[in-house]
Amino acid sequence: MENKLNRISISHQAMEKLNEMMKQLKVENPYTRINSTKLSSWIIEYFFKSCFRKCKSKMIADHFQSKEYFKHMLSQLDEDLNPERTLKFLQSKLKDMNKPQSEGI
Repeated sequence: MENKLNRISISHQAMEKLNEMMKQLKVENPYTRINSTKLSSWIIEYFFKSCFRKCKSKMIADHFQSKEYFKHMLSQLDEDLNPERTLKFLQSKLKDMNKPQSEGI
């Protein structure tokens, strides 16, 4: 199977952490041969296999776009013909999304 490489952009802080991980790996074993591409690929593959399912709801909550969701719900109001029910549902959904998540990182 061919290893086709793709580029991703990460924050400056994430890059600093990646560099620190590589440094620590090489300090613990000077014969460790790894670069940022290999390590970031390994981390993503490992996370997907081991952690993604457990962290998925937290990731969704952390990246939930409440304004976009609210706009969508308002656009559905005319079709629903029950604005009170729609607004109550929206309010409960927003409360759920703002609850602290117990699972995750």
